[in-house]
Amino acid sequence: MLYDASPIFKLGHVAANFAILDAARDHPKIHIVDFDLSQGVQYASLINAVSERSRHRSLTLLVNITAVCDPTMPYNTPSTVNNLKIIGDKIVTLASRFGVPVRFSVLNRRASELERASLGCEAGECLAVYLSFALSRIADESASPANPRDQLLRRVKSLGPDIVKLVEQEMNANTAPFATRFGEACGHYGSVLDSLDATMSRDDRGRFRIERALGRKASNSEKGHTFVLKASCSG
Repeated sequence: MLYDASPIFKLGHVAANFAILDAARDHPKIHIVDFDLSQGVQYASLINAVSERSRHRSLTLLVNITAVCDPTMPYNTPSTVNNLKIIGDKIVTLASRFGVPVRFSVLNRRASELERASLGCEAGECLAVYLSFALSRIADESASPANPRDQLLRRVKSLGPDIVKLVEQEMNANTAPFATRFGEACGHYGSVLDSLDATMSRDDRGRFRIERALGRKASNSEKGHTFVLKASCSG
């Protein structure tokens, strides 16, 4: 609901998708490694843009999407793999309507075990890593001595991607002192709430549900919880 209602998230994904297309301008294939597929709505603008590019260049651009399901991540559950496959089928169906060939797969493996071979990377393709609202929900050195967030970033770097697509909240909800967390939470969630004025009236019941959920997330971030965007990103 938040993605549909707030232009902030759509604009973030659209800008990131065009960055991917720019990185892939000299490649016949795009391979996207996605660490948080969520509901897959972010791919609608990419599919539309690929369709337009293929039409103007008379060249079909192949898209390969690999959704990584790391069983150690807190937002992944035993049912996540099946859910990802269902969402992937919807993405493939949408792409077929635009004449864009999309291959979708799910890789149930720890991020620390990822390699180009296990991802099925091919020669000549543009490798893009999609980190959309994932880092803010992974523990850093302040929450875990293992620092899984930096481990993930090091593994991503080792893959040698052509581009890393990062869409993230501009707010520190993990390591900052309370006063700083409080101020940043007010600024971040205040901007998100204000953005709803562009698409929804103040008396819209859907808006009430979104504002209530955002209020809970804002409260959690002020308390210093590590995983503050779970409901917002999935909605």
